[in-house]
Parts: sequence; structure tokens; C-alpha cells
Amino acid sequence: MFTAEKMQEVKTFLQNTSQESSIYLGCDSMRIKKKGKWFALYSVVIVIHLESKHGCKLFGYNILERDHETNPRKPFQRMMTEAYKVAELYAVLEDDIILLDNVEIHLDISPHEINGSNCAVKAAVGYILGICGIEAKSKPLAWAASYAADRLVRGLKM
Repeated sequence: MFTAEKMQEVKTFLQNTSQESSIYLGCDSMRIKKKGKWFALYSVVIVIHLESKHGCKLFGYNILERDHETNPRKPFQRMMTEAYKVAELYAVLEDDIILLDNVEIHLDISPHEINGSNCAVKAAVGYILGICGIEAKSKPLAWAASYAADRLVRGLKM
């Protein structure tokens, strides 16, 4: 999760942002092998699109956790952990973003059966809907996860 100082920076930025701004929350991850053990590096992002027509402000954090996935070709647990992390972020920010016109949650999960992440698409989208009350977007519409968080996770590979 964001440090308390960084979360306060995010909240202050949101309080000074126009109600017409759009907020996009996303998460991406990648597997990393270190010293013979598998880990997952998660990147969680908040993209604030200023007045939904100008530039944007990006906030993000990374967290490295053990990956206990039994089948890396069907990464159900890792995809669900991405959903858990973005839902947790939404819960922390809910009071600050509830009045904004457009809030979206983006999951880096493919609905196409050819992709391994497909194994979790229904569960993750349903989880977000149940917990956050928002219908999450998956690939190819989930650009905050597929591009912003992906760039952060790949740029900070440990």
C-alpha cells in the first residue's frame, strides 16, 4: 500500500481536482525468480485524468510478494491478488473519489481463452463488482492496468 505520506499526497491532489476529472485504478504483476524461489512483483496505479480532457497525474507503488501459484500458465491466484489490491486501494480512496464523474477500475486480465489470465476474469470482475460496486474493465479496455501499471512493474524489475 502507499505510505501514509504518499496517500496524503494523493488525497490532497484529489481534493484540489475538478469534479469533471476521471480516476482510473489499475494493477499489473509479473513473476520473478530470486534465489530459486518465485515472487510476484505487483504495481498498483492511480491515474487522474485532469478534467477528463487535459493531461494526467500518475501515482503508483510496487510490492514484492511470494508467488505460490501452482500453475503459472493459469495464474488464477496472481490475477485475483491484483483484483484484491486494486479493491483495497478503492476502499481507501472511496470517500475522496465518490463525487467524481468517472471512476473506473482496470484489471490486466484477458477475456480471451487463449490467454492464461482468462482463468480468473469472471471471478475478478465479480469480486470488484461485489466489493466496489463498479464493473471492472478487462483487456483491451483496461489501459490503466495494461499500460500504466505494466510500465511501472516492468521498469522496476528487481
